[in-house]
Amino acid sequence: MDLIQRGQKKPYIEFFFLDRKDLILNSFRFGNVNHYKNTIQEFFNLLDMARDFSVNDIKKTVFEFSLVINNIAFHLGLSMEHELSQYLEEGLPKTKLNGIEWLKKFIIHTFDTLYNKLYMDQQDKKKEQVYWIRSYIESHFDENISLNYFEETCYLCKEYLLKLFKSEFGYTIYEYTLMIRMKRAKELLLSSDFDIREITTQVGYNDSNYFCKAFKKYYGMAPSKYRKEYKSSNAIKNMAVSQKNIPDGSQESCFIP
Repeated sequence: MDLIQRGQKKPYIEFFFLDRKDLILNSFRFGNVNHYKNTIQEFFNLLDMARDFSVNDIKKTVFEFSLVINNIAFHLGLSMEHELSQYLEEGLPKTKLNGIEWLKKFIIHTFDTLYNKLYMDQQDKKKEQVYWIRSYIESHFDENISLNYFEETCYLCKEYLLKLFKSEFGYTIYEYTLMIRMKRAKELLLSSDFDIREITTQVGYNDSNYFCKAFKKYYGMAPSKYRKEYKSSNAIKNMAVSQKNIPDGSQESCFIP
């Protein structure tokens, strides 16, 4: 709708927001703050040029605007009913001058509230997604973990997912998967008699040589040597404990009659 010329009686703006509902919805969906702010300014320009915009017109605009905002919020998976009713509880101003200023503040406040609510909701959803990815890795580290799977499941590009995950946990998805696999491999080496090939498959690798290289890079020695060193060290500790518990000659003499 084109702007009216100054001096015209009253612009036909009752359906201003209804006519632009889809455009406003898309500006929120795509995070285009400038677009919805330009829409607000366009309406304010019309409002400032209206010579005969009554209190009743203000009420109609509030009703139309609230209807549009509730509809947009619904399509975004949100609700603005509480926020709108809370703002309207004080009641509309009784005079035209106060009413127009109040209407402007109401529109700005409502748009900003919806945007902030959408942003926080999106942040919460993204946080839920990266925590789900972490949980998935911890439960499926013995399988082939693909970034493509996370991309398709979370509807976010791989680059952005990697950035979100690193920001939340301090590790990339690859680093976290490697850490979980190496910890589990170490547990199996030290607490079971599984051979290296069996451990390889249990921690999500298909090739024993590749697993051994990854393990050595992570812990500084090959899996077989790590197991041997641990068992040797453990045997020495056990021997030391056993010797410590054997009484020396002076102790024995105390019990000789």
